[in-house]
Amino acid sequence: MTEMILTKGDQPLNKILVAYDKFDNVLSRETIQYFDGVGVSSKVLFEYNSKNKPTKTEYYFKNQLTRTVNKTFDNVGNLLSESESKENKISNRTIKVDNKLEQVFLNEDGTVSAKHVSETNANTELFTKYDAQNNIISTEKKILSTSGKTVEKQSEDLLGKVKKTEKYQYNNKNDLTKKEDFLDGQLESYTVLDYTNDLLTKVTAYTKNNKEDYRLEYKYAGSNQTEELSYYRNEQANRKVKEYDANNNCIKETSYTKDGQIINVATFKYTCK
Repeated sequence: MTEMILTKGDQPLNKILVAYDKFDNVLSRETIQYFDGVGVSSKVLFEYNSKNKPTKTEYYFKNQLTRTVNKTFDNVGNLLSESESKENKISNRTIKVDNKLEQVFLNEDGTVSAKHVSETNANTELFTKYDAQNNIISTEKKILSTSGKTVEKQSEDLLGKVKKTEKYQYNNKNDLTKKEDFLDGQLESYTVLDYTNDLLTKVTAYTKNNKEDYRLEYKYAGSNQTEELSYYRNEQANRKVKEYDANNNCIKETSYTKDGQIINVATFKYTCK
C-alpha cells in the first residue's frame, strides 16, 4: 500500500491510496479530495489475467459505479478488444485487426458518434480520428528510433487547418537532450535538457527568438534529497524539495515560494504489498 497526503498548513487537501498485488499490479487507486474538511472519494479498481494484463477496470465516484472497461488479450499479451460501458450501456468498443486498433464511440441510441484508429508498424505509430460520417478530422504520427524512442511527432488538425511537429534529440544513453516545437513548419519554441554524471541538472525552455521562457534547476544532496528551483523569465518563481528513504522512495515533498514560505507539503507512506 502507498499513501500520499497533500496538506496546506494543518489542513489536508487530498489523499491518494494505492494498493498492489504480489506482482506489483495496482489493485485499487483511491483519490480523496477535501472540501472544508469533508473528503470526496474517487476510486478505480483493477482486475488482471494470468499474464498480469488488466482485463477489467471499474471507476467509482462517491462509492457509485460510473463506468466499466473490459479488455481481452491474445496469448502473447496484445490487446484484441476493449469495451467501455456506462449504466450498463456500451459507450465505446475497440477491436484489433492485424496491426490496427479501431475504437468506435457510440451515441445512446447505438449510432456511431466518432471513431479512432491506431496503427503500429516497425518504426511508426499512426493515430487517426474520424467523425460520425467517417471523415478524417485529425491525425497524429510518431516516428520512432531503433530503440523505440520518439524522434518526431506530427499532428494535423484538418478542421482547424493546423499542423504541429515535435522533434526530439537524445544522447548516447537515450536521455532526452532537446525538444523542438513547430507550428505550420515554423519553429515556435524549444527546450534543452542538461545532465551531469547521468543526473538531470537543468531544463531550459526558449522562445522562437532564443529568449529564455522558463528554467528548472536540480540539485542533489546525496541519494536522499533533491531540490528543484523554478525560474520564469530568469526570475525565481518557487522551490521544491523532495526527501527519499533508503529504498529511494519519495517520502516527503515540500513546495516553497521564492521567499521561502511553505506552499504545501506532500508526505508518502509505504507498506508491504
